[in-house]
Amino acid sequence: MSHVVVVGASVGGVTCVQSLRELGFDGDITLLDAEYGPPYQRPPLSKEVLLGGDADDADLLDESALEAIGVEFRPGTPAIGLDVAGRRVRLAHGDLRFDELVLATGGAAAVPAPLTNLIGRGAHVLRTRTDAIALAAALGPDSGLAVLGGGVLGSEIASAAVSRGVPTTLLARPAQTLGPLRGALARPLLPLHRSRGVDVQTDRTRISHGAGRWRIDAGAARLVADVLVVAVGVRAAARWLARSLPVGPDGVRCDWRGRVAPGVWAVGDIADRAGSRHDVSYNTQAAAVVQAREVAGAIAGDPLRVPVVPYFWSDLHGVRVQAAGRIPPDARIEPLDRDDTGAPHVFAVVDDDGTVVGAAAWGSARGFRRARTMLGTALDQEAAAR
Repeated sequence: MSHVVVVGASVGGVTCVQSLRELGFDGDITLLDAEYGPPYQRPPLSKEVLLGGDADDADLLDESALEAIGVEFRPGTPAIGLDVAGRRVRLAHGDLRFDELVLATGGAAAVPAPLTNLIGRGAHVLRTRTDAIALAAALGPDSGLAVLGGGVLGSEIASAAVSRGVPTTLLARPAQTLGPLRGALARPLLPLHRSRGVDVQTDRTRISHGAGRWRIDAGAARLVADVLVVAVGVRAAARWLARSLPVGPDGVRCDWRGRVAPGVWAVGDIADRAGSRHDVSYNTQAAAVVQAREVAGAIAGDPLRVPVVPYFWSDLHGVRVQAAGRIPPDARIEPLDRDDTGAPHVFAVVDDDGTVVGAAAWGSARGFRRARTMLGTALDQEAAAR
């Protein structure tokens, strides 16, 4: 009987084992995870949990649900190595044989070497449920917060903190990106933060720690904070695979289907998929779910052929930010609509031949729906000129 081992109880890993059973796979399935406790999803950690919600609400399902579909779940069991030829995953206490292996260990908080001293002095990161609980407990109206990093995670942390009345400083880049959004597409970001009371600093920053507080020199500004969060990015949790598979800075290299090697697959943040780099859903939960279903279909002999439009979203200060399709770095950005201040907030992304390949909007569900319907069509120049 065939044995599928899934390493990582991320949303991609859990979706994969569920999809295998839904597709009729009747072999053995083992789900390994380095963390203890039930599988959970990460988006609520920087939103609901930081807002004071119950961390258990992030649960994907409980262990009994996995048992009910015949999945052996082993929490607190990290994989430490892989023998591809021998079809074995190396664990701390012995090896586990597999016929098909799915890598779904996701990502870990990226902390560049110059910043590791900040973590040693008590700075927070936010990647796991434990991280979110610790950060939520540290925040209060009398505790000033500084967030180093103005991308998706840093922006969501700042948004949640100011909504709780926490004085918040965001240490960002002058031309900040937000996930797949950059340039004109990301221009509304820093003004939005400032309009909601976030102190945004974009000058070169020096951070020191003493007497229980963080001292921040940002250009001419001299600031102090009780809590510091380092949110400068995510790295693929793939170091344990470096001796056995082709691992690059963005994870394990695989083809467009997620195939790494015969019988070895990758989904989610750990998967460096060929041809997907400019999809707006790259390294999002939505992408992990789609990839997991595709891989499950390939293993079960029932490949999925439903085209999925890549999608990205975030909620910042009550504003829904959305994007769909692809955003190549050299694409042309055309504004389709403007907000009450006259600033563009709905955009079309256009390739060299005039085809709309991407869409984005800030706080305009109607505008986003309209822009999304234009994907794959020639840009309406009259619409773009409005």
